[in-house]
Amino acid sequence: MEERPNVVLITIDALRADHTGFQGKNNKTTPNLNKLTQDSVVFTEAYSNGSHTATSFPAIFSSTYASMHGGHKNLSNKVTMLAEAMSESGFSTAGFHSNPYLSKFYHYDKGFNTFYDSMTSRSSRFSQRFFDNLVRKASEKERYKSLLSFCIRVLSYFKPYEIPYDRGEYITQKALNWLRGCDSRFFLWIHYMDAHWPWIPPLDFLGGKTTEKEAYKLWWKMLIDSSSITDEEVGKMIELYDYDIGYMDHNLGIFINKLNDMGLYDDSVIVVTSDHGEEFNEHGDVGHHNFKLYKELVHIPFVIRYPKGAHRGKVVDDLICHLDLAPTILKLVNVDPPENWIGSDLTSIINCQAESEKEGIIIEGKVRQGHNTVAYRTRKWNYIIDEDKMTRELYDLKSDPNEKINLSSILPDKVDEFEAEISKHLSSNSGVTITLSKT
Repeated sequence: MEERPNVVLITIDALRADHTGFQGKNNKTTPNLNKLTQDSVVFTEAYSNGSHTATSFPAIFSSTYASMHGGHKNLSNKVTMLAEAMSESGFSTAGFHSNPYLSKFYHYDKGFNTFYDSMTSRSSRFSQRFFDNLVRKASEKERYKSLLSFCIRVLSYFKPYEIPYDRGEYITQKALNWLRGCDSRFFLWIHYMDAHWPWIPPLDFLGGKTTEKEAYKLWWKMLIDSSSITDEEVGKMIELYDYDIGYMDHNLGIFINKLNDMGLYDDSVIVVTSDHGEEFNEHGDVGHHNFKLYKELVHIPFVIRYPKGAHRGKVVDDLICHLDLAPTILKLVNVDPPENWIGSDLTSIINCQAESEKEGIIIEGKVRQGHNTVAYRTRKWNYIIDEDKMTRELYDLKSDPNEKINLSSILPDKVDEFEAEISKHLSSNSGVTITLSKT
């Protein structure tokens, strides 16, 4: 039997597809990722199954929807995680990141022999979650903005100019240190937070147009009241975002080069994706904390590098999503997927043995009775129902790729068709129904 390859899964928080150099943006944000894609399979129509970390990562790690776990709640013990399947099949497993929603407190350490999440205590988890929830509430209700403003002033006094996560350099070194001591087949997960707000890159990557202090003030302004941000400030934020992507890419390049130096690159499956994107005022907000489901938030890069560069340079335009990631990895290491995973193995598409069977994909923003925000997306259409805002939106992606012209009122048959798909999804996976009246 041929020896199974190693697997490296690299996830990048908040990296939207069109801000990579290889998929839409004509700049040099991602030279190292661009180089990797030349040796890989690239999926151009890949979408997250959620618009923020808590709704996207259950699909990545367990090929299930967040609503099947209760969204922000702990991952269900009934579902096998990717790391568990790899560990049970004889792989050494390790994960390195600093996102509080992916911490051991939410059971994301399941199946990992070595796991670093930067959460040193339950109090650190609580303070991070409190701040994040406060940001969400301030975006929805005016009365929370003054409390958020006060908390930011206190934070800036005690911890001036401090970012709330570990930088890519630190995560890269921890992963490489672990690899140097690993003497068996491995599954390694690295999650970079650098593209996630507050978009304050290290000085060497700041670009010289904006100071560190100005970058922090823009972040605070975004958190307190994103509607007050000017077009000029949005432009500065986009620049900072790209600089942070460049810093992340620099560290990704260091990791790939070291993997090659250690003689591990050729024998490894390398998968690179992001959990969601960021909005820069395309639909009235900045960031990703408002449960929106437009392309800028859910269209993600998705790259698979086969051992020895098999299928290098192949571009796949089939509609796929994060649910398909874990089953594909298991297929590539000859491991049967758990029965309760619902995604599809993509190798038959890559091998040109089949086309994608997906007519559309479900994307969850929020699933709660009476407060559902869910989308059904096809190659031609995006249908979004938002019960909190009491809205239905339907966009023709061929004629309106920026999702600006809502056709829901003039195409009721399409609305009924796509809402039936969402209703079926909600009732079968979480027991929730749509309560928003069509009158």
